[in-house]
Amino acid sequence: MKKFFYLLLALAVSFGYTEIASAFSIGFEGDKPGNAPSIPVGTKAEITGNVTVETGSGFTPDSEIQATEGDNLLYLSTGSAGTIPGPALLSGLSGPGVVDNELGRIPGVTEFDAAIWTLAFTGEGLLSFDFDFLTNETNFFEPAFPDLYEISLDGNSISKGVFEVIDDFGGAPIDTGDFPVISEDQFSQIPIRGPDGTIFQTGRLGWNIITAKVAGSGPHLLEFFVADGNDSLNDSALLVDNIQLSKGAPVPEPATMLLVGVGLLGLTGAGRRGNFMK
Repeated sequence: MKKFFYLLLALAVSFGYTEIASAFSIGFEGDKPGNAPSIPVGTKAEITGNVTVETGSGFTPDSEIQATEGDNLLYLSTGSAGTIPGPALLSGLSGPGVVDNELGRIPGVTEFDAAIWTLAFTGEGLLSFDFDFLTNETNFFEPAFPDLYEISLDGNSISKGVFEVIDDFGGAPIDTGDFPVISEDQFSQIPIRGPDGTIFQTGRLGWNIITAKVAGSGPHLLEFFVADGNDSLNDSALLVDNIQLSKGAPVPEPATMLLVGVGLLGLTGAGRRGNFMK
């Protein structure tokens, strides 16, 4: 009888857990620099503007930019992107992102050079990725030239910011809506040349690690967006690396818990019976 209950307990522990998410990892390591990024099976991606896979050595100085995993990273640059009307920037292009609504709240902006990468996936768990923001924008110019980025998950903003646009000649900063302001002194002030020749004179913010809980099997939409407002001279870029969706913790099924309970009761009973017979 003891052997039977031991077997029952072992079966409950071995087969009674259900994985609640399918994991994936995107480090862009299998992609050739200068090309569009490939994606894991089961995911879909959409590109607007200049979005390519690059290496840290493709930037100058190459000591300033390094991938957070391996050698490759994703590069979204407004330097080679087309001009798109601001208020309708994402209409019909990239799905239910919130950036089209946000950008419409910035007065005086009539157009943007923009780069967008959208990833559609299924599964739930913990999403994480690294990103960096580069800009050539400067406070020397008039305040109606905001450069900004936004990263959203299922239409909800995960991270966003707009370069602080203050006119050195006495003009008032424009209303940036819901975008948190990033001041010029937060950037590295080390000029960087991108692989496409775009100059980022003000430098970079530095790598940031973002994590977000993904609930429900999906499909989900992760959107990376960077824009240069009202001018084509002072560009900006977004770097992305090491995108991961980790599996959720194994969850015991109700039937499994019942089996475990029965097994434990059986073992307890068997132990008592053995003691009684002694």
